[in-house]
Order: sequence, then structure tokens, then C-alpha cells
Amino acid sequence: MCDEYIEAAEHGYRFLKEKMWDTDNGAFYWEVDATGNEKLKPRKHLYGQSFALYAISEYFLATGRQDVLDFAIRFFGLLEEKSHDKMYGGYIEFFNEDRTPVPAGESSYMGAPADSLTKVWWVEAEAVVSALYMHRFSGDPQYLDIFQQTYDYIEKQLVDFEHGE
Repeated sequence: MCDEYIEAAEHGYRFLKEKMWDTDNGAFYWEVDATGNEKLKPRKHLYGQSFALYAISEYFLATGRQDVLDFAIRFFGLLEEKSHDKMYGGYIEFFNEDRTPVPAGESSYMGAPADSLTKVWWVEAEAVVSALYMHRFSGDPQYLDIFQQTYDYIEKQLVDFEHGE
């Protein structure tokens, strides 16, 4: 039975890498058709990127494949480089396909305003979990530092202790 699960996981991993990964600009498309041949929603959203990283992480833990770990490390590095908001903290959550900012007035696929300053705690929280996943399977302490910085940002900037959420 385990071989059957690994085979299904391999199929999912291949679909992510071969059909959903943007080889020109990096990161995963938000949505493709069932064949993976048509991009239905090509913009990039941090929320979706985080879940892709979870899937890749679990696949690595199940298989121990070094190439999967290497891909996850490169992918997380890309998220840090392109999505981390070096000026204000946290992560910029939504980009065009080519990683440029979305025009003012448009909404993200999650419904929030798509500007570089709007940040939603639960999307940022997925970045925190992604950093923990990276530490879990790589053992690299830099991911704990990223976790702490992002957690501190969420606590100081996004949590409304008076009214909740």
C-alpha cells in the first residue's frame, strides 16, 4: 500500500513541477486546467506558494530524494528574494505572472486588495509555517530566523489584540 501512496505523491510532484511551475519567472501559477496545459490564473499568490512548498516538503520526507530537497531550497530562496518585503516586513502576497506588482485597484485571487502594502495575517502565517517546514527537513537554522522575524511581524503589525484577529 505504501508504494501506491508514493506513486500518487510522485504524480502530484511531477504535475506541480512540469505543469504548474513557471519556468520563465519562477513560482507556481495559481490555477491551471486539468491537463496543466492552460494557465487559468497565472498570477502568483503567497498563499498558494506556501501550500506548494508544504506538498514538496512532505514528498521529500516520504521519499528522501535529494533533488526534491534541492528544489524546495531553491524555491524558498526565490520566495525570500521576490516576496519578502524588505522595507516594511512580512511578505508581499500577490504578483503578476512576471513577478511585477499588480495594478492598483485590482484584487488578489483571495479577494484582498492587491497592493504591496496590504497584508493578511493568515497568508503571512502560511509563510511562517513554510519556514518551519524548511527547517524541519533541512535542519538549517536560517529558517528559524526567518520564522521568528515573520512571527514578530505578524504579532506587532497584524494581530488586533483589542478586537480579535
